Amino acid sequence: MDSAWSSIWVPRGELDERGRYPLDQHDLAFHHLPVLDQTWQHMDIPEFDNDAAFLMWAYQDMLRVGGAEFGAALGLIANAGITPMVFHCTAGKDRTGILAALTRRVQWQP
Repeated sequence: MDSAWSSIWVPRGELDERGRYPLDQHDLAFHHLPVLDQTWQHMDIPEFDNDAAFLMWAYQDMLRVGGAEFGAALGLIANAGITPMVFHCTAGKDRTGILAALTRRVQWQP
């Protein structure tokens, strides 16, 4: 699809309509790449001494579980034919932050 913009959506799981852009009304290529099927509140997690230790574990777990999706997102970002683009998730901090960090790391790779 030729479009003016591309959107990479990296949510926790399946698509929902909560906060979603009206795709059918705009020239926008949409890529759904779910990273996690559930939140950590619903699974056993190790105990941590502090928030930083939890976040290190959580982000590594996101990469372990959603590595293929993050890789696919990087592939889309590298495809100059679909820029400009925006990538986002529901809250815009964890999965979005990881994808931003991975993108910047790839850009700086010697």
